Amino acid sequence: MFVTPRRDLVTLALALLATSVLASEADALKQLQKASPDHIWDRNSALQIDIDSDGRPDCVFLSQDLKSATVGLVLGQSGHRVLVQTFPIGDPSQDSLYAAPARIGKELLDYDPTDATGPISGFMRSKTGTAFILSGGECDVFHFFWNTKTNNLDWWRL
Repeated sequence: MFVTPRRDLVTLALALLATSVLASEADALKQLQKASPDHIWDRNSALQIDIDSDGRPDCVFLSQDLKSATVGLVLGQSGHRVLVQTFPIGDPSQDSLYAAPARIGKELLDYDPTDATGPISGFMRSKTGTAFILSGGECDVFHFFWNTKTNNLDWWRL
């Protein structure tokens, strides 16, 4: 089989890109385990997003047991700021998931939640921004976003 140098360069570039993505996820997981050692983080749940729109990939992971689900966010900025938030499972409160298992997924920010919820302070619609959701059971999902007023992770829910 004849392989051109251009094809070799494309293959090499894709391999390097895949390696850097895996390295940044692995680094993020190490940072998260160091910051929150009491949780068992599911490496298969890893999402790469740019929640704070700084052009650097941020990583989200999930940890869960029978009573709670915890999301861990490692920002790609210098210093790798780590944010962790835990939600009970099966509790009747508004900040609880209905049932296990919990799941996280990517969510594009090209929407306006004000029709459903009213104004959300710090929420900024974006055609290119990516955030994430947390779901569990038949309840409404948690929509996470980067709050531009508080410069911190935030969420809303119906």
